[in-house]
Amino acid sequence: MNLDEHCRIGSSIYKGNIYGKDLAVKQTKGDIKEELNILQRVNHVNLVSLLGTSCETGGSQWFLVYDYAENGSLDKGLHHNSAASSSSSSALPCLSWSQRIHIALDVASGLHCMHDHTQPNIVHWDVRSKNILLDSKFKAKLANFSMARTVADPTMAKVDVFAFGILLFELLSGKKALKTKDNGVNVMLCKEIREGLRLEEERVDTIMKLMDLKLDNRYSIDGALSLAALAWICTQEKALARPKMDRSRLSPLGTCSVIL
Repeated sequence: MNLDEHCRIGSSIYKGNIYGKDLAVKQTKGDIKEELNILQRVNHVNLVSLLGTSCETGGSQWFLVYDYAENGSLDKGLHHNSAASSSSSSALPCLSWSQRIHIALDVASGLHCMHDHTQPNIVHWDVRSKNILLDSKFKAKLANFSMARTVADPTMAKVDVFAFGILLFELLSGKKALKTKDNGVNVMLCKEIREGLRLEEERVDTIMKLMDLKLDNRYSIDGALSLAALAWICTQEKALARPKMDRSRLSPLGTCSVIL
């Protein structure tokens, strides 16, 4: 429909339909050789699949075609469920505790595939709730590989690990990773939380104050503590102190899935 505004579902992404199948079409400009090269090398249930491409004459404008994610991006599921949006028929229901844990597991699996099961290894470098898509069953898929690169240094993957830790704090709190205080100063969510978790005797109180109110106390406190512990490890200042993205290294996440 000539990129009609009512088909727009993101800043440069549109919902299309080909032969009765809903698809997501990303409009982009410039050199996308690296992105295409990476998209053709990754194949995992938790990574968005590139179905096809098209370009205008001369290659000045490209269109990348992907599977359509019925439940949109994770940031909308977490941050757009306020009272102001609850009256909207398109508003998503609050993500449950179980759904949040499984989303975290999905993202970890997708990153593990990129970091350890592609040759050469790949880093995403833009892991955030906006770039995580949810299908009709709330299965999470990492999207937007425009910043993805081949691993040239062991510390490169640790950038993704740090971003994953930030994502865990967002799943716990329902708050954005970066917030602006009344004085206009930007504060990282994880910095405030990490300070509250330093003292063991204060951790339960810190977590209970942190938890997303929309969960209405329907969560496991032990699971929340385990998830916070993992987020703590992933956001260590020293890159090499952060774990790898595999189940054996992310044991607190496995614990959460057991005590749903």
